[in-house]
Amino acid sequence: RVVEILLSTVRPATLLGGKVAGVGLYALAQAATLVIPAVFAAWYLDLLGELDIALGTLLVNFGVWFVLGFALFIVLFGGLAALVSRQEDLGAVTTPMMLLMMVPLYLAIYLVPNNPDGLVTQVLTQIPFFAPFLVPMRGAFGAISPGEIALAITLCIVTIPVLTWVAGRVYAGAVLNTGGRMRLGDALRRG
Repeated sequence: RVVEILLSTVRPATLLGGKVAGVGLYALAQAATLVIPAVFAAWYLDLLGELDIALGTLLVNFGVWFVLGFALFIVLFGGLAALVSRQEDLGAVTTPMMLLMMVPLYLAIYLVPNNPDGLVTQVLTQIPFFAPFLVPMRGAFGAISPGEIALAITLCIVTIPVLTWVAGRVYAGAVLNTGGRMRLGDALRRG
């Protein structure tokens, strides 16, 4: 297998990091191909003057949280995807993660419009898995302070290397598995 040859010269965490970086750059390029033409069209049609929003701030907020949120979740997806050896089995690992990602999304959709300054909303804003969904929405509502944004960014930036280390251990323990689906605990022990 190609992975065995690669792992003789590259550490598993480095290989996982390369995969995550490649997918991340592709996702950024894809997001840019959607956002840039829309902004240009809005500028060209002079729609920006009619809108009562700070588009620059909104786009920067979206960009920062897209990158941080993508980094948080893609590292986990990369590590967990190594638990299966066949492409057909990938859904068994990624579907629970997708469903868990819906929890912060729907909480943000419900909490922010109804109570953007509430205690629960403020606390969840600082949890790294919730922040990429809550901070941009609270920012769009003008219901978040710069201090809260800075703290949420800092917590996400600190969490990403920890998740990368955990995902690297899972990846290292599971990437050479050729049997059926490996358990998470077994992969962590082997990594």
